[in-house]
Amino acid sequence: FKRFSINGKHHLVIFLADSQIANRYKAFDIQCYRFNGDEDSFSQPGRVCLPVQRTDSYVYEVVNGELKALQTQVDEDSGLLCFYAESLGYYIVSPSLMG
Repeated sequence: FKRFSINGKHHLVIFLADSQIANRYKAFDIQCYRFNGDEDSFSQPGRVCLPVQRTDSYVYEVVNGELKALQTQVDEDSGLLCFYAESLGYYIVSPSLMG
């Protein structure tokens, strides 16, 4: 478990993939981030930044069991991959294109 601050609020991240996702993408080197909590939505899009092993990685949101590619930007100061979201969800980071 790890805590991150997003828009000034702290959130708990669980680094676990569900078994379906893990089995489907077992050939890929993936990192999984699942946000849980009562404050998982924003009044306006919030900036979410995830730690990554490589800044040229791809970030996907898991929506109804499928991967949705997200547009990301590298935060040069922190080396994190960032994107905007209206609510927090389940994200997968991979150095390889998945789909």
